[in-house]
Amino acid sequence: MPESIYMNPIRPQPFDGGDGTHYDGIYELVDYLPGTSIRFWYTSNPDCYDEHWHDPMEIISCEQGYYILEINHITYQVRPGDILLIPGGTVHTLCPLDNCRGYVHLVDLQTISAMKSFAGISPLLSRPILISESENHTLNHTANTLLDQMHTAYFSNNEFRELTVYSYLLMLLTEIGRNYLSTAQSIMHLHSSKHQEYADKFNQILNDLANHYNEEISLEAVARKYGFSKFYFSRLFNQYTSYSFTDYIASQRILAAKAMLMDLGKSITEIAENVGFNSLSSFNRVFKEKTGCNPSRYRELYHPLSS
Repeated sequence: MPESIYMNPIRPQPFDGGDGTHYDGIYELVDYLPGTSIRFWYTSNPDCYDEHWHDPMEIISCEQGYYILEINHITYQVRPGDILLIPGGTVHTLCPLDNCRGYVHLVDLQTISAMKSFAGISPLLSRPILISESENHTLNHTANTLLDQMHTAYFSNNEFRELTVYSYLLMLLTEIGRNYLSTAQSIMHLHSSKHQEYADKFNQILNDLANHYNEEISLEAVARKYGFSKFYFSRLFNQYTSYSFTDYIASQRILAAKAMLMDLGKSITEIAENVGFNSLSSFNRVFKEKTGCNPSRYRELYHPLSS
């Protein structure tokens, strides 16, 4: 019987079903609440967990004590009131300290990632996001209010549990996107009349890139298509996405490659070509930069579940 890694739940699951989650190597297999794509815990489990990863996005929120996590060689502290979003597919550690108590949320984003407007926030969700009261009181308050509503929907007798949870999750992601966009526009000193125009343009740009990331594509061509100079577009792109144009394309290609690596019928060379790399060596180099391991090792970590 697989052993759940989150024991001692303070609030019981709304109904029985599944083990919650267990490990296969460093891969964490999530057993969602039956009939849904979500699993929440409210827990005081004191155990620390070494490097692991999973497909769904994880949201950590703390009520007492604090959590320490290491993600991509960066240490994050999640203290009472703080919220940390961890992208799916990200290797991380988790250690609760000082009689820690809080919520762990796992949510599958595939159900909403097909929305066209999701492209506008996907660059932000590819990296950890720490929402702390000291850094952004307004966003932190809004995010905690939405999480509270998600908890009520999840743990109560609610026949529309999953639908309600996702409605609040969409509101949370929207607030994160608006906050980042507002900050970026403020830094660029854009006139208010330009805010919506540029936001609409960049949603179109990111949708285009999501559909054509595997083709030969240049910053100059995209800038020209949308009426910007090369240098101004480069600056805008970095402000709107927190990526350089080149790094964003590489990240999109690696994201697609990670999904393709689950198909054992495709060779790594074939996958490199399919996602737009001109050589296997450049694919291996960029993949290791983005994930911490080469494509062969990544496939090995998942192989037990793919065979």
